[in-house]
Amino acid sequence: LRSQETLANTVARTLGERYGIIFVDQAKDLSDTPPERFSSYECVLQFYVYWRAPKRQLFGPVRNCLEQTIAAEPDYADAWAALALVYADAHRFNFNDSSMPADPLARALELAQGAVARAPRSSRGYRALHLVYWFMQDIDQSLQAAEAGLALNPNDSELMAELGLRYCWRGMWDKGLSLLENARAYNPGQPDAYRMPLFLRAYLDGRFEDALAEAKSINVPDVIFTHVALAMVYGQLGDTEQAQAAVARILEFDAAYGDHVFADMHKRNIVPELITVFADGLRRAGLDVSVAVRQNRESASAEAGRVARHPATRNPDRARGAS
Repeated sequence: LRSQETLANTVARTLGERYGIIFVDQAKDLSDTPPERFSSYECVLQFYVYWRAPKRQLFGPVRNCLEQTIAAEPDYADAWAALALVYADAHRFNFNDSSMPADPLARALELAQGAVARAPRSSRGYRALHLVYWFMQDIDQSLQAAEAGLALNPNDSELMAELGLRYCWRGMWDKGLSLLENARAYNPGQPDAYRMPLFLRAYLDGRFEDALAEAKSINVPDVIFTHVALAMVYGQLGDTEQAQAAVARILEFDAAYGDHVFADMHKRNIVPELITVFADGLRRAGLDVSVAVRQNRESASAEAGRVARHPATRNPDRARGAS
């Protein structure tokens, strides 16, 4: 009986989970419908197409569609949560334009709180609240919101993965990787961006071929971290041509990224010792971050002892297989 129940749950997740078979079939239908004719549900579905692999060209249409949706259906909590995540992306990916508010996170917080108020038993509002608090640099409230959402819905694989990602960025590898593995088991079709900690764990352990496989699986070309991962691992493997190509893509996003590495990763609440790993990897790939590394090593060391982390992160040079 238990095995039958497990099988039934697996089939249900495969069919109905976000990014499952039903989602894929419905998402295909969107391409035949002009965005201005989307229903409210289709606007939310379009958001999940965007969320699976964020693209700058989709950002504006998704935001506009969701704004129209919550204006037309003010009690549609899922649309409020989705729109909150879109505004959070304006901050974290610089997906913004002249029509955006000066502080997109303030709008994101308002929307996330609105989603929770409209559907307090749904985990989706808490997922949005978690991400907004994270980028507001309120780590404690962010993690509490994610945990509260999982308490409501322990099977929310996306929230599971979000929380696992955040724990890994804070250096809590055992906790984070466990959540990521469970999330992947629940929903193999989830966004590729959740593989970033798997890349970094392999990289830290000196398993560079595995790290390269993980980096290549992150099919999110409009996000700078995809190219950061590739640059780092190609640099370690001595593939100068590919490393330089990845660095060139990074510089297309931000011509002065070498000056911004620490600030960019600090706003994502990555622990300083891991930021140093990123910076050193980028320098090895050919990005000029040497000044930033020297200026920030002291602050990295100051916080290093305050975070529970996997032993391999305690000696980045050994873990990276540095020469």
